[in-house]
Amino acid sequence: MVLSTRHVMSLDGQWEFALDPQDIGLGQGWSSESLKDQIAVPASWAEAGFGEPPQSHFLAGWNPVLVYEGAAWYSRLLDVPAEWTGQIVELVLKGVRWRSTVWLDGTLIGHDESLSTPHRYDLTSHLKPGSSQRVTIQVDNRMLYPLDESHANSEQTSTHWGGITGGAQIIISSQARIQTVKCRPDVDRRIFHFDVTLQNAQASQLKVTLTNPETQQVYSSQITVDDDHARVSIELGSDARLWWDDDPFLYNISVNLKQGDRVIDQFETLIGLREISTRGKQILLNGKPVFLRGYVDCSIFPQTGYPSWDIEHYRRQLQIARSYGFNHVRLHSWTAPEPFWQAADEVGMLVQAELPHWSRFYTDSAVQPPETVHHYLLAELERIVEVLNLHPSWVMFSNGNELIGPDGHPALTGLSTHGKSLDSTRLFTDQTGFGQLPSPARTVDYYIQSCNWHPPKKIYDAASNDTTQDFSAVTSFSDRPVIGHEHGQFTMYVRPQEAAKYTGALRPSWLESVEATFEAKGITDRVDDYIHASGIHMVRTYKENIERARRSRGLAGIQLLDIRDFPGQGHATTGILDMFWDSKGLIETADFAAFNSAVTLLMRAPSPTFWNSLPIEVEIEVSNFGREAISNDTLHWELIDETQTVHRSGDLSVINAPAGEITSIGRLSIAIEADGAHAWELKVRLGDSTNSWHLWTYPYPQLETSDFSISTRIKELRSVLPQADYSDNHGGTFLRIDHSAHPSLNADLDLAISDRLSLRLLQYLYDGGRVWLMPNTSQIYDQVQTRYIAPFWSYLHFPDSLSFVMGMIINKHPALADFPHDGLSDWQWYSLVNETPAIGLDSVPFIKPIVEVVDNFNRAKRLAYAFEAQVGAGRLLVSTWRLYDPIVNGRPEARYLMSSILRYLQSAEFAPTQRLTSGQLLGLFKLTNVRSSNLE
Repeated sequence: MVLSTRHVMSLDGQWEFALDPQDIGLGQGWSSESLKDQIAVPASWAEAGFGEPPQSHFLAGWNPVLVYEGAAWYSRLLDVPAEWTGQIVELVLKGVRWRSTVWLDGTLIGHDESLSTPHRYDLTSHLKPGSSQRVTIQVDNRMLYPLDESHANSEQTSTHWGGITGGAQIIISSQARIQTVKCRPDVDRRIFHFDVTLQNAQASQLKVTLTNPETQQVYSSQITVDDDHARVSIELGSDARLWWDDDPFLYNISVNLKQGDRVIDQFETLIGLREISTRGKQILLNGKPVFLRGYVDCSIFPQTGYPSWDIEHYRRQLQIARSYGFNHVRLHSWTAPEPFWQAADEVGMLVQAELPHWSRFYTDSAVQPPETVHHYLLAELERIVEVLNLHPSWVMFSNGNELIGPDGHPALTGLSTHGKSLDSTRLFTDQTGFGQLPSPARTVDYYIQSCNWHPPKKIYDAASNDTTQDFSAVTSFSDRPVIGHEHGQFTMYVRPQEAAKYTGALRPSWLESVEATFEAKGITDRVDDYIHASGIHMVRTYKENIERARRSRGLAGIQLLDIRDFPGQGHATTGILDMFWDSKGLIETADFAAFNSAVTLLMRAPSPTFWNSLPIEVEIEVSNFGREAISNDTLHWELIDETQTVHRSGDLSVINAPAGEITSIGRLSIAIEADGAHAWELKVRLGDSTNSWHLWTYPYPQLETSDFSISTRIKELRSVLPQADYSDNHGGTFLRIDHSAHPSLNADLDLAISDRLSLRLLQYLYDGGRVWLMPNTSQIYDQVQTRYIAPFWSYLHFPDSLSFVMGMIINKHPALADFPHDGLSDWQWYSLVNETPAIGLDSVPFIKPIVEVVDNFNRAKRLAYAFEAQVGAGRLLVSTWRLYDPIVNGRPEARYLMSSILRYLQSAEFAPTQRLTSGQLLGLFKLTNVRSSNLE
């Protein structure tokens, strides 16, 4: 058989080139002339050294090394051989931003403006076979439409790059040829249906062949073509292999157009037999419920600023994502180039593509968007649907990011309906993120709504120490699948060491100001400590946040933002990976996948802290989104102490855990036979699935009798310190006008506990007394209000958020010697520090805290929840733990911390080596002599 198929000729290499900042090229005839400079294709203009250094050093993101926005011209001679006579010749440009215009020998061929698909030009009617002709291309990277926040365009991510970054090629084919091949898989019947569009192919034969690459079994069908549309079906039978996220089997497909024995055109690729659909609130893959364990890809390419065209790049990143348990990726307001989709097909990633769209034109449902913008988005939708059809990894589509008001917009719903009419084998939604449920006007396949923001939830409901909580209150508003929008968004400390990796077209300009701050504040040597502490805190928060989603009935998946850091919007350090897809060393892949897999074991308990005298009681569940039910199996559990010794163990029978459901396996009631306070790890295993959680137990409080005399004005401590003297509110002055006031505190007093600083208390301290000060926000001059969970996104972008501290460093100190901790934030601290102020120590930087608070790296304040100092002849402990709060101080961890601190304050170990003058102390805390509380 003679094979005479289409030929591809690369035009990569050197082209003549010129920037056109004054837009004079068209008027001066550059469309038919040689140009003065040279540039390589593929490359961006910045990579080739064209442009100017940016005028602004971006505090909240990164900077290109060189910038240029405007028109640029490419030109080269094209040898047109005589053999091209009678052939169809196309020019294909890949990776163009934004508009391209093509001339041949000065004759205009046309324009293209897709941000998502290659630009194609038919040169056939303008060619002169047997001659050399000049091809000229103008590329204009200015914003054609006001869509500059989409990640296809944003300076925050992909930058305003320009160039031809995917290459240029000539495709030569016969007049009779294959134009498009589309696939409609029928998983139930194990059939591929192919719709083929042809050109000039009447009286030809069309043969479609599928080959199993493992068994070499061949399936084929051949028909005679009567017109320019053909339909071919191939039945695979019972031996058919389906494409799954965990088993992405691909068939080789060859589509041949023949005339007699001569193949005149041929198309080859890889395809998978898979079906994506919905049933109620579930998304089904090949008829089986699947939980989308997703992350958001924001088009972040730190060496180039533009999307890679290297399939190995995408294979690496997707394999890394799979190793952490992810099976889904959302392309945030962009659509990736062809190599990405080839890699996603191979690796088994379920992908949501999006229009390059993040605007405010659709927020009011009664106002129509600009016609030019909507027309562009409609055309882009049609282009994307056409080029992605054969990729089994493409399963979902959205019209862009955060586009609507509460009730949606009919124009966006119309786009989704149109997309569905073009390809009914995919799921379509109107937009990603906004709107409010229920929303009957939004007739889409699924919703993407924030679990963290949608009423009744708020961002601080994203994670807590109460693992009975979930997001079912959000999913209850929907009658179809809901996916958690931009889940997580927790952040950690910046990592200056990453700067050395930037060897390409971008620089991490956010680091310049941050590192200058570190040096000015004298904390450069502490940065590694802050990275470690905040990173572990972030990971622990992510674990609970993801498990909270898995505990939520009716939730079809999440899209985590992000497993990598985000360069813009204040530099959001959200990743367990850096922007180069390298691990930060915070957690092993298997440990992350343990709470991010198809089958995930879960624990429900209202608190991770318990009394020793009562059993640890938790409920174990399994979120089973494997393909089959788990039946007649056994869950094994172990309670492990600080020495890694198994303290208790046992088994629970698993009779039936259906696929696609959250099933309670059983309740554990674990008796503790231990004195003192202990940290535990509860480990569970079911088949290949494992998970673990940290728990703590404390002795039940006993009535203590002691000769140690305590005076406090904090009435809320009565249940904790019934033996204390509450008669003196520590107020007043030394004047004897009010004879009911003592000129000084009781001389026999051993310890004064107060929530404010007064003259009488200061004198008592200065003369040698012991004071435990528990100030709240109103009593601290320099304070930062805090929440326990890792902060949301970035301080520079959301400075009005309630908290932007990044965790704790609990230093080794005798005050906490009996209180179990690993030196870092963990859930036994949640109630103690959530919604408390951190004390600013910038004025006294020599003070080393007992519990240090890691501030965000932009502000970089010295903060503490607890510290001690000698003042005059006295000894002072200051803390802002919520031990004074009746909501908290009855909890096991609070009671034990209180008793631990009291034991320390009574001991000889309470001997601070750091000194504060009275003036330095008065610079930290307000002085008040009034008797009535002014704290409300």
